Amino acid sequence: MKAHRFVVLIYLGVACLTGFALSKADGARQVDEAAFESPVDRMLKDVSAAISTLDVQKAEALFLPPDNTADGKNRQNHILEMKKDWKEAKERGQKMTVDFRNTVTIVRTEMFAVEEETEAEPITVELKVTFTKDGCKIVSMKYVEKK
Repeated sequence: MKAHRFVVLIYLGVACLTGFALSKADGARQVDEAAFESPVDRMLKDVSAAISTLDVQKAEALFLPPDNTADGKNRQNHILEMKKDWKEAKERGQKMTVDFRNTVTIVRTEMFAVEEETEAEPITVELKVTFTKDGCKIVSMKYVEKK
C-alpha cells in the first residue's frame, strides 16, 4: 500500500509538470477566457486562422519540423497533404472556417515507481489535464493497459 501512495504522489507531480492545457473538458474548472488563455487555446486559434485563410506557411509553422521518427514522418505527410489540398482550394476560391470546441489535452507518460529491493517497471499512465490561472490540474487519470 505504501508503494501505491508513492505512485499516486508521482502521478500528481507528473501531471503538474507535464503537458499542455485543455480548455473546456468535462469536469474541468471553467476559467474566464478573457482572463486566461492556455497555450493550447492559442495554438488552436492560430490553426483556425491559418485554415480560414488557407495560409500554408502559417499552418506549417505550428508543426515541429519533420524528422525520421514515426511522428516526424506523420507531420511531413500532413504538411504535404495540406500544401496540395490548400493550393487546390485556393485555386477554386474556396473558403473555410474552423471552430474548435471541448478541447481535451491528454498527457501520456511512463512512470517508474521503485520499491525497496525491486526493479523499476514502467507503468504507462494517461492524464487528462487542464491549465487554470492557479496552475496545472488533473481532470482524470487512468492506467494504460500493456498490449
